[in-house]
Amino acid sequence: ILLLNRCQMITPVFSLSQTDLNVTLVINAPYTKVTDAEFEIVDECQILFHSKPYFLRITLPGKVDPELHSSSYDTDEGKFTLQLTKNTVGEYFENLDMTNLLLHHSVNREKPLRGSLIQEEGDFEEESDSEADEEIEQEVTSCSAPLVTEESYHPYGFALTKTKSLSAYVDEMKGVFDVLPSHSPTERTQLRLSLEDQKYISNHLLTCHRHCSGEEDTCDYDVISCSLEDEQYLGFDLSDWLSQHPINDDDRQQIKDIKSRFFLLNKTQARNAYMTLTDLMLCWCYEMHVSLGEHHTESCWNITKLCSSVCCFENFTSVRKVATSFCRRAVIYPLSRNLQLAKACIHDCSEVLAGEKVVILKILVDILVLMNNNSSEVWYLVNELFVKELIIWVQLQADSTVLAAISQDLRKCCRLDFSDLGFDTLDDDSGVDAITDDLQNVKLAHKCQRTLCTVRDDSGTDSDD
Repeated sequence: ILLLNRCQMITPVFSLSQTDLNVTLVINAPYTKVTDAEFEIVDECQILFHSKPYFLRITLPGKVDPELHSSSYDTDEGKFTLQLTKNTVGEYFENLDMTNLLLHHSVNREKPLRGSLIQEEGDFEEESDSEADEEIEQEVTSCSAPLVTEESYHPYGFALTKTKSLSAYVDEMKGVFDVLPSHSPTERTQLRLSLEDQKYISNHLLTCHRHCSGEEDTCDYDVISCSLEDEQYLGFDLSDWLSQHPINDDDRQQIKDIKSRFFLLNKTQARNAYMTLTDLMLCWCYEMHVSLGEHHTESCWNITKLCSSVCCFENFTSVRKVATSFCRRAVIYPLSRNLQLAKACIHDCSEVLAGEKVVILKILVDILVLMNNNSSEVWYLVNELFVKELIIWVQLQADSTVLAAISQDLRKCCRLDFSDLGFDTLDDDSGVDAITDDLQNVKLAHKCQRTLCTVRDDSGTDSDD
């Protein structure tokens, strides 16, 4: 089972479940000979499975009895089931849904990962052929911070690990991103804020157009109180949806198909990864509220547009800045613009981050599938630049303690007020004058239109006579 031709091996989709006594491994391996299947338990925690052309090696987070196990094969579904007995009754095995983590632990961490971008001469000895055959790699590599050259961009993407020029994709990216990564970090922030302020003012003017009538001289751009529709969105139970949609085999297939790697991140890059994850979780929560759990054609736009870390390649340095940016965009861009709804999403996101990482993984896979399945725009770029690597990073490196701390900081952001969002452009005379002038023009246009309609009615009556 150890001396295999790695070029011919396929890693099958698998799932794990547990009780107080047992761990059950289900391997999806169709079109294989049952008589050729081999199982082996090594060191009471590593499981090897081979049935040509499939090969699987995973490491459990706890120990099982190598002698007490049973196996079966379902010919209709093409699935092997291996039932293992825990050494310690009642022991809880964590992260059994973390596909890449189980595969990644199979690599000996005492040795540098192959393909590492940071290695020094004499750090390790060359492996013998027998050792190479024994440890068949399951697509685990490492990735560190990129080198910036004159032809490259300022760092962007997941954890600021990308610098490669995307000039060939500029036309496609304009349909997805508000600010391109070719700008410097300072320019990205300035452009984002400028675009948001302009959109906020235009929303005020549009509201004036819709509400001005009769002798009214004022109009209200209300993003604080809730309409009946907003109340329906606020009532959506996200925790109930998540409990009804656990990780399934389709999700595991998506996870398995992503090449696993280990990221060598410095403090700034790690912080960016956590902030980007938080931003995406907030925007996904918003999308779930306004779609009531059913994605639609605008779902990709909703998630991407509200996420400054993605849409504008922002590098936030605090949770409050992430939440403030999310609230700003939530009250100016989407169809349902409401601050209470945005704060409800902040509360839901804090609950998600405080829970198990498998829930975060489920959400990221949902975003991955959503972006891949929408062919109207090049939304797949969001996956390539952010989501795929976030899926790997959450499983292998994201610290639950840090996620819990972020959750606590988000709870404090539920007290954000409209005055905290920084929309001060309407406080100056130019902003007020612009709205007043526009309102007077609209009233004049309405009066002219009514007069013209009256004249037409009168002329129509004369012609009939």
